[in-house]
Amino acid sequence: MLSQQKLLLMLGDAGVHSGNELAEALGVSRAAIWKQLQQLRALGLDIQGEAGQGYRLAQGYEALDSAAIRSYLGEPASNHLQELSVLWECDSTNNVLLEQQRHSPVAEGAATACIAEIQTSGRGRRGRQWQSPPGCGVWLSVSWTWGAAPANL
Repeated sequence: MLSQQKLLLMLGDAGVHSGNELAEALGVSRAAIWKQLQQLRALGLDIQGEAGQGYRLAQGYEALDSAAIRSYLGEPASNHLQELSVLWECDSTNNVLLEQQRHSPVAEGAATACIAEIQTSGRGRRGRQWQSPPGCGVWLSVSWTWGAAPANL
């Protein structure tokens, strides 16, 4: 099955790619490419199509990569980060961390982080909700386990 993520990675260089080129590289029909492009557009991505030329992403795209992110962390943050989850899509990075904490609690003084390319039910201040397209922001939650009660911090 064609993955939106694979298609987005191919378009990430912001160059023009023909429907034939994309279809051949991904082993699907041009119609399947067109459907996936429509779904990516529905997520909010600016994908331009030029007759006889092909498709291009108005802005480049670089996929989130946990190893690359960890390589940029300083030593103190790196030492405390027990787990870093990088997801293509989730309802809310906060919900993912809450569920992880229920099943396998984080060690005292450690942190876990969850970053998503697409967040479908993010929650902000005052209960505001939003949806986020890939490559257009940072959708991140961090969970920290404190070693003391709030009054003792």
